[in-house]
Amino acid sequence: SSAIGTSPGRKATMTSNATWFMDAAAQGGGTPAGTGKVITQGLFAQPEDVRPGWMKGRSQAEVCEIVTRSICEAVEASYVVKEYLDQERAKGRKFDDIYTEVQPYLERISRPLDDQTAAELVDPRFNEGTTTFQEEAARREARRSEAPHRKLNAYPPAPQL
Repeated sequence: SSAIGTSPGRKATMTSNATWFMDAAAQGGGTPAGTGKVITQGLFAQPEDVRPGWMKGRSQAEVCEIVTRSICEAVEASYVVKEYLDQERAKGRKFDDIYTEVQPYLERISRPLDDQTAAELVDPRFNEGTTTFQEEAARREARRSEAPHRKLNAYPPAPQL
């Protein structure tokens, strides 16, 4: 199968190796947006006739948004499933029983990108009042940095005993 890679001094290109996603993540600085950009560059480096059909008629920025959101969805799903597995295993449940419950969720998240899944990932961006992933991430980070538990001076002074 094809994957994204780079040659020295060149933009991302498709290569055949089993670690293409990890290579893209490393080249993208380990962030979803950086990884999405590297993958998008590799996809656009391909001739149009071999690009995935869901890319047709979409700009590079839109494809990057779709790829980035897809990565974020997969990462979030892995954390959700791992946390649930850990909680249920701590209760003494068997892995196979728990996996049966989470399998439909994993299958939905693992679906390949096509016209419908690509549209699902970007439709909210085109609705009034919504933002791109990068804008949402910046807002989340701003809220996180303002959270009271991250600021020791946000709490009242300790009472005098």
